[in-house]
Amino acid sequence: MLTYNTTSNITTMSRIDKSVYRVLRKLGVQRSEITPETSFKRDLFFDDRDWQCFLFLVESNMDVNLNDAMVMQVNTVGDAVTMLKQQVHNRYQFN
Repeated sequence: MLTYNTTSNITTMSRIDKSVYRVLRKLGVQRSEITPETSFKRDLFFDDRDWQCFLFLVESNMDVNLNDAMVMQVNTVGDAVTMLKQQVHNRYQFN
């Protein structure tokens, strides 16, 4: 399972890690292939269709809307978790 060192809300991070893990498993990725360093293109051989399925499932499961600029910067599973962490933090941040 994914592990991250963070000073943020552990409950939220666990939920994000689990959501990304579950989505990848639904897409047929083996457990042993899921690490923060795993590259979507190089290691998982994601094509555009796989990527769109991943984004759709993540957005649906986490109730977030991801913009194209953010998504273009994601290369690894860890990048995806970081992006989702930022989205969840921004959504629940009260100014």
